[in-house]
Amino acid sequence: MLYFLKEAATLESLSEDIFDFNSLEDLENWLR
Repeated sequence: MLYFLKEAATLESLSEDIFDFNSLEDLENWLR
């Protein structure tokens, strides 16, 4: 479980560096 949380936190910080989404709505629009 801790490993999963660590990976999720890493992915989150990584995506924040690569993408600059202002909100979940922006993310959803980008994924379309």
